[in-house]
Amino acid sequence: MKTNYLLFFLLFVVTCNNTSTLHIPFDGEYVDDAQFDTVELMLKPCLLDTIPLVPYQCCFLDSLFIVSEQIDKVRENFFKVYSKNKLVSQFGEIGNGPNDFQLPFLNSSGKVEHNFFYSTSEGKYCKISIDSADYQVKIQNLMMPIQFVLVNGVLQYNDSAIVITQTGDYQLQRYDRKTQHIDNYNYYEVNSDIPNFNMTMQLYKSSCSSNNDFVVLAYSHLKLIDIISLSDMSLHKRLFFHNFDNNDYNVDNRGNIIYDYDNITYYFTSVIAAEDKFYVLVQDCSKKDIMSGKITNSIYVIDYDGVILKQYKPNALVTSFAIKGDEIYAIVYDLEQQEKIICKGILY
Repeated sequence: MKTNYLLFFLLFVVTCNNTSTLHIPFDGEYVDDAQFDTVELMLKPCLLDTIPLVPYQCCFLDSLFIVSEQIDKVRENFFKVYSKNKLVSQFGEIGNGPNDFQLPFLNSSGKVEHNFFYSTSEGKYCKISIDSADYQVKIQNLMMPIQFVLVNGVLQYNDSAIVITQTGDYQLQRYDRKTQHIDNYNYYEVNSDIPNFNMTMQLYKSSCSSNNDFVVLAYSHLKLIDIISLSDMSLHKRLFFHNFDNNDYNVDNRGNIIYDYDNITYYFTSVIAAEDKFYVLVQDCSKKDIMSGKITNSIYVIDYDGVILKQYKPNALVTSFAIKGDEIYAIVYDLEQQEKIICKGILY
């Protein structure tokens, strides 16, 4: 497993007062994880003509393969654009200029209207489009409600509504363009000892992706997936997995959640919402397991009724992935060389 090491964030308060155990109300269903096909997924190094130095995330933008690099290592041209394994464009600079980036991210749905990048230099959100003929990059500023602060990702941006995932008190927020009303949503059980901000950011940390009908929240610290209906933002399905578990944690006297990051298990670390199904990467092991050479990651294919259609078992440690048709491109961590490489495989 080893989810991206950037997933680990530093907690400055180390004084803990009590140990807590998470209690999830059983208002969901257990998925039947015995009645589906398990397929070995053979990933081989992808023969790109220009190799990214430190690949971090990836997605498809139409037929173009986009790789973002780790911005603490690469400060210029950290977005690489490939067409048929050939580097055709690169862009993105870390800085404080009007078109510079400080916290760029890729939305993994891989659709043009869902690829957003965030520039904190002027507190704005941008959509990136790339011309398929000459590969020119266009950066379009997005108009966002002034009430949207601490936005972590943009899941929907259309004529009727904007839906975001937040880095704050709420998991999701929806802005109605007609009424200019903002609704806030949390799908967890509130614990009065823990501020909402800490619950959302730490306890219920999730990977998010959406199509036109659903948002999928796949949790890092819970073996749990929530499927949210975009029509009314209600909980459509809550999926408990076999041997359901969660990470124990401590709470300090200021409500901060403290994890033992070497020993906690990381469950779901990436999700891609397609039209009639979604793909979710599950690690199901700890950082210590990874460093000892234990690899247990797999990719589930699940429909929006919560039925597991297939499970792929990669031959390598996947940290990010993108899908186009029956092809999968993955950023893989090579334990022996201690570096990330880009690999490719076929989804049979």
